[in-house]
Amino acid sequence: SQAWMSWGRPWRRCQLQQLRLDLSMCGSLTSVDELGKALAALQQLQQLRLDLSMCGSLTSVDELGKALAALQQLQQLHLDLNGCGKLTSVDELGKALAALQQLQRLSLNLSGCSQLPLSLQKVFFSAADFLQTLGDANSPSAGR
Repeated sequence: SQAWMSWGRPWRRCQLQQLRLDLSMCGSLTSVDELGKALAALQQLQQLRLDLSMCGSLTSVDELGKALAALQQLQQLHLDLNGCGKLTSVDELGKALAALQQLQRLSLNLSGCSQLPLSLQKVFFSAADFLQTLGDANSPSAGR
């Protein structure tokens, strides 16, 4: 029972540096809020590979974006959102990428996210490129 009790607060001291999570093709997945909250606690994380491709019911990645912003040690991020056709905003991801000073490698796949502006529906390998495109897409003169 003591082992179970120690598991109650593992995230506070977790030293995990690499995480790969494949939730691709989870068609009924509508929210990653709890995942985002859990990831935010992984303060030592340096590499994150998260596959949410073809999660056609996913509507928001806001909490995930907020979590990523807290991961100040993150150096590599691979986030696949290909085919998340109900996703309407990636603004919080933009805020996160702007905050990640240690990030060296990025792969952000927004292909097939049909509710996003067409200019965002591609794969980004640079945070600067993504932020520029996001800013342009959100400008008042941008056509959707």
